[in-house]
Amino acid sequence: MGENLVQRGVLLGGVEPIPLAARFDLDPDAVGLGVTILVEVFTKDDRPHTVSGEAIAAIEGVEKVFFTMGSTDFIALARLPNSDCVERLVSDFEALDEVARTDSTFVIDRALDSHYPLQQYDVETLLDVLD
Repeated sequence: MGENLVQRGVLLGGVEPIPLAARFDLDPDAVGLGVTILVEVFTKDDRPHTVSGEAIAAIEGVEKVFFTMGSTDFIALARLPNSDCVERLVSDFEALDEVARTDSTFVIDRALDSHYPLQQYDVETLLDVLD
């Protein structure tokens, strides 16, 4: 294992030496999480959204959970090692008392997958918003 995580492409944009409190972008493919699933979650009406959201976030492989408006209560983003794990993920959602049903979408390609929400904005637009 002679190479470090930056050299192996696991940590993106990393610096060396790595500061103790540093945050890094990980390449999901490099750590074996190449399958991305979006899950629409429809919860039971008798549960508070905070309780449901915490239960959804606790499922192994779920990276992000969004509480949404409309007929869908939550959208969860999950990253999995392979397509065989999708069945386990769906079963984990179905096992939750908070969940009435789900609708899953298999992501074929991640066209833009970043933890930098401002990267798609022009500087002028951001400055206008801040004024």
